[in-house]
Amino acid sequence: MGGDLNYALGKGEAHVRSVHEWRENLSHVLSLSLTLFVPSSATPSFSTPLMSLRWVLRFEVVALDKNSGTRETLQWHLPFLVTAAAP
Repeated sequence: MGGDLNYALGKGEAHVRSVHEWRENLSHVLSLSLTLFVPSSATPSFSTPLMSLRWVLRFEVVALDKNSGTRETLQWHLPFLVTAAAP
Protein backbone atom coordinates (compact mmCIF):
# COMPACT_ATOMS: atom_id res chain seq x y z
CA MET A 1 0.00 0.00 0.00
CA GLY A 2 1.59 3.25 -1.02
CA GLY A 3 0.49 6.84 -0.85
CA ASP A 4 -2.82 8.12 0.44
CA LEU A 5 -6.26 6.58 0.08
CA ASN A 6 -9.67 8.18 0.64
CA TYR A 7 -12.92 6.24 0.87
CA ALA A 8 -16.41 6.45 2.35
CA LEU A 9 -16.81 4.67 5.67
CA GLY A 10 -20.26 4.46 7.25
CA LYS A 11 -21.60 7.95 7.88
CA GLY A 12 -18.33 9.70 7.12
CA GLU A 13 -15.17 9.44 5.14
CA ALA A 14 -11.83 7.91 5.97
CA HIS A 15 -8.39 9.06 4.92
CA VAL A 16 -5.73 6.35 5.04
CA ARG A 17 -2.05 7.21 4.81
CA SER A 18 0.76 4.71 4.51
CA VAL A 19 3.67 5.71 6.77
CA HIS A 20 6.07 2.92 5.84
CA GLU A 21 6.09 -0.16 3.63
CA TRP A 22 8.45 -3.11 3.94
CA ARG A 23 8.66 -6.17 1.70
CA GLU A 24 10.62 -9.33 2.24
CA ASN A 25 10.96 -12.61 0.34
CA LEU A 26 10.51 -15.27 3.01
CA SER A 27 10.87 -18.49 1.07
CA HIS A 28 11.56 -21.46 3.35
CA VAL A 29 11.37 -19.37 6.54
CA LEU A 30 9.49 -20.73 9.55
CA SER A 31 9.55 -17.54 11.63
CA LEU A 32 10.46 -13.88 11.36
CA SER A 33 11.19 -11.22 13.95
CA LEU A 34 10.99 -7.52 13.27
CA THR A 35 11.12 -4.28 15.21
CA LEU A 36 8.68 -1.51 14.41
CA PHE A 37 9.25 2.14 15.29
CA VAL A 38 6.64 4.89 15.46
CA PRO A 39 8.17 8.25 14.49
CA SER A 40 8.53 10.64 17.47
CA SER A 41 6.69 13.27 15.41
CA ALA A 42 3.66 10.97 15.00
CA THR A 43 0.33 12.30 16.20
CA PRO A 44 -1.01 10.21 19.10
CA SER A 45 -4.28 8.30 18.72
CA PHE A 46 -7.37 10.31 19.69
CA SER A 47 -11.13 10.39 19.31
CA THR A 48 -13.69 13.23 19.45
CA PRO A 49 -17.38 13.32 18.49
CA LEU A 50 -16.37 14.74 15.08
CA MET A 51 -13.26 12.75 14.19
CA SER A 52 -10.71 10.18 15.31
CA LEU A 53 -7.18 9.13 14.50
CA ARG A 54 -6.37 5.42 14.63
CA TRP A 55 -3.13 3.61 13.95
CA VAL A 56 -3.24 0.19 12.28
CA LEU A 57 -0.52 -2.24 11.26
CA ARG A 58 -1.42 -3.94 8.00
CA PHE A 59 0.24 -7.26 7.27
CA GLU A 60 -0.15 -8.95 3.90
CA VAL A 61 1.19 -12.42 3.25
CA VAL A 62 1.20 -13.80 -0.29
CA ALA A 63 1.70 -17.54 -0.73
CA LEU A 64 2.56 -18.88 -4.17
CA ASP A 65 2.23 -22.56 -5.06
CA LYS A 66 5.07 -23.16 -7.51
CA ASN A 67 3.49 -26.37 -8.83
CA SER A 68 0.08 -24.99 -9.76
CA GLY A 69 0.99 -21.30 -10.02
CA THR A 70 -1.92 -20.35 -7.76
CA ARG A 71 -1.54 -17.40 -5.44
CA GLU A 72 -3.24 -16.93 -2.08
CA THR A 73 -3.25 -13.65 -0.12
CA LEU A 74 -3.84 -13.25 3.61
CA GLN A 75 -4.38 -9.77 5.06
CA TRP A 76 -4.27 -8.95 8.76
CA HIS A 77 -5.06 -5.54 10.26
CA LEU A 78 -3.83 -4.95 13.82
CA PRO A 79 -5.05 -1.72 15.48
CA PHE A 80 -2.82 -0.24 18.20
CA LEU A 81 -2.79 2.81 20.46
CA VAL A 82 -0.14 5.53 20.07
CA THR A 83 0.30 7.70 23.18
CA ALA A 84 2.21 10.95 23.59
CA ALA A 85 5.84 10.55 24.56
CA ALA A 86 6.98 11.87 27.91
CA PRO A 87 8.90 15.17 27.57
